[in-house]
Amino acid sequence: MTPYELETLLAGHRAWLSGELDGKRLDLSSADIEGFDLTMAELRKAKFTGCKLTYAVLAGADLRDADMFASSLEGADLTRADLSSANLRGTCLRFAKMNDARMVGTDMRPGSLINAARILEKTVDGSAKTAMPTGNRTDCTEARLAGVDAQNSKLAGVIFHLVDLSNANLSGADLRRADLTKANLQGANLARADLTDAILDDVKLDNAKLDGAIITAENIRAAIEARGKQEEDKEELSQKDQLLRLLSQHKRWVITGGREGVRALLVDADLNGYDLRKSVLAGADLRGANLMRANLTRAILCDAIIDAVQVKGPNGKPTGSTWPANLAAAILVEADLSRADLRGANLMGTNFSGAKLIGARLADTKIDNTDFDGADLTDCRIPTTAR
Repeated sequence: MTPYELETLLAGHRAWLSGELDGKRLDLSSADIEGFDLTMAELRKAKFTGCKLTYAVLAGADLRDADMFASSLEGADLTRADLSSANLRGTCLRFAKMNDARMVGTDMRPGSLINAARILEKTVDGSAKTAMPTGNRTDCTEARLAGVDAQNSKLAGVIFHLVDLSNANLSGADLRRADLTKANLQGANLARADLTDAILDDVKLDNAKLDGAIITAENIRAAIEARGKQEEDKEELSQKDQLLRLLSQHKRWVITGGREGVRALLVDADLNGYDLRKSVLAGADLRGANLMRANLTRAILCDAIIDAVQVKGPNGKPTGSTWPANLAAAILVEADLSRADLRGANLMGTNFSGAKLIGARLADTKIDNTDFDGADLTDCRIPTTAR
């Protein structure tokens, strides 16, 4: 389907909604419109049964009462879309972005296409073949549903693995048998929600509202244990969560050349023993950071600043002394440290085997039993004690 063809169909649908005689209800059942941009589109009561909408942009779209039965919305952007009373039974919403969407009365119960002969796929040689029936349980794995309004929605059996439902309104929702493993329900409103036989393993429930919610004894124990564990590890989890978010934002900053995301400022950060394999830290500010025993295998640290930081007194003013970065016993196997500034850093016992240190600045570093086997040291000067 071409964009022009779709625009023609959308115009006919708008006319149909207005009651015009030449209007026609939009029916994209079994259509393939993956990646199409339908931002703010008027799609109320449209038919999308079995439609392929993977990575489609539906931000702000009006999808009230739409029939999206067994459709694929994997990775789609549904930010602020209105899906109230829509039929989402058996849909795939894995990795979909649905922040602040409205889903009042939405039906997301299990469902599958019975008449599979309607769904045609192309084989490698270009011939058509009949697809197997699709659908079953609605899958929202790792979808972003923060702030979604889904009160009184039918969500029985939905898979919510690792889903962000923070501050979501799920009051009165039917969540029976839903799988909420490792879901984030912090600040969510679950008042009067039915969570009978729901799986709540490792779920985050901080500040969640559970007044009148129906939860089995087993669910309660799991929730209490999860909440207790979160309280015990709250500080550690918070630090790790913040670091993950920071790394994600920094990676976006690197990829977009600084147009999006946020540069990682990890000055004086305590990352002792952290697993940072394959992390993207190019251009990050790691002055004075403690990276002792950290695993940075294949990490990207080109142009990173990892030298000493100015020590400040209680009054916030510099004391005149500096504190070097600590990479002792850190693992940087095959890491990229091209042009990185490591002046004065503690590199004792650090493993740089196979790493790229092209043009890296290692003046005044503390080196003892440091492994540079197979490292690319082009234009890089290191103390003679290194092996």
